[in-house]
Amino acid sequence: MRNILGLFIFCLGISAVYFSAERISRITKPAALSKADSLRVVLLNAPDLIPHGDSGYVIKETGVRLMILNSLNDTSRLGNWDLIKSHAIIGKYYKDVSGDYIACMVDYSSDFETHLVMQIDPKGQLKSSQRFHHGNYACCWTDLTSGFRRYGRYYAISTCGTGSGHCSEYLYLFERLTPQDSINPILLTSFNAFGGSQTTLSGNVGMHDSIAIIHYTYTVKAVIPEKKSQESSKQFDMTYYPTHHSWLSPDSNKLDGLNIF
Repeated sequence: MRNILGLFIFCLGISAVYFSAERISRITKPAALSKADSLRVVLLNAPDLIPHGDSGYVIKETGVRLMILNSLNDTSRLGNWDLIKSHAIIGKYYKDVSGDYIACMVDYSSDFETHLVMQIDPKGQLKSSQRFHHGNYACCWTDLTSGFRRYGRYYAISTCGTGSGHCSEYLYLFERLTPQDSINPILLTSFNAFGGSQTTLSGNVGMHDSIAIIHYTYTVKAVIPEKKSQESSKQFDMTYYPTHHSWLSPDSNKLDGLNIF
């Protein structure tokens, strides 16, 4: 009887040790990371973005790390970045007269891509940022940096209007980082295709001090089945002047009557 009781107590102790160990194992064992969390860990271990020189480019691993550290993107959707290689260029920066840098980077952590414009100090610390939205996607950008430029002391970012058979480009000019909805943009390009016709408005920017002169070419092309296409074009200039955050032109009537939207 005494042997049976001892065996029972021994088994009870073993069970207690086993279940305690199992409970500790469940508590301390790390959960499997999601793809987004795994990418976040990788990016957080990437080097800091340290801008230098008068201008330069931003690669994915340093750019997205900066976004994560400053809570600028949706980290639950980092998987949207999977198709972009770690060292792919996703942005560009320019050195400002203040000594800081103005940078622009694409952000894919949403249903449609957006662009973040940031003011960064020489040590890579974020000072301010503004997000610029497109109609749906950046149809008017030819690559991930083409829509961000500098003209003299002005910075420019293009946003795109999209639609069925339509792509347009709106130019936002600013000296100091400003919210998108506080700037009156300049229509720079527009392409429309419907029925048997295509209309194209394309503009080239020239900055003279604080005046923007846009040289436009407007083309109408009629596509007639089994016949030679008919095409006509005209060129004209428009001058835009800054008024607070608005860019206004006394020549705005030159766009009236053109088949653009």
